[in-house]
Amino acid sequence: MTQSRPLSQSELKRLVARAALDYVESGAVLGVGTGSTVDQLIDQLPEIRDRIPACVSSSERSTKRLEALGFKVLDMNEVDSIGVYIDGADEIDGHFAMIKGGGGALTREKIVASISRRFVCIADASKKVDVEAHVLRYWEEELELPIPRNDMGHRYYTDFHIRLFKQVKVLKEKG
Repeated sequence: MTQSRPLSQSELKRLVARAALDYVESGAVLGVGTGSTVDQLIDQLPEIRDRIPACVSSSERSTKRLEALGFKVLDMNEVDSIGVYIDGADEIDGHFAMIKGGGGALTREKIVASISRRFVCIADASKKVDVEAHVLRYWEEELELPIPRNDMGHRYYTDFHIRLFKQVKVLKEKG
């Protein structure tokens, strides 16, 4: 009898990326996000190349990887719609509310998602977190960004969370 070892994070990312291939619409432009899990997806896209006429990428990094594999990458202004947009997440809570990165690709990610018929998020188990802990840590400690007051912020965070952000900020300022 052989003992099975737990899968590594890299193996988990490869598996969730493989599962996402089933959502790629044949003949439709594919939206591709960015990040280490999406890198695993991009590496597997050549297996279904015949189903993908072109891609729209949310980052320069992904664009370079896609082009290196021979995929046609269109500017998002060249397409009216995208069949499916596949991207990862930084953290996901038990209610499936997720944190998307705060880097330069975030705006592009939102735009690509807005013209896509479907969004598929690929994430392994390491991305699951508790609601209050991940929101506070991410916004207040890692990004040091102002509290979100746009549509995306309201969609993912309640007024309760916004009050928590403010309280944490005051406590941090007091030391």
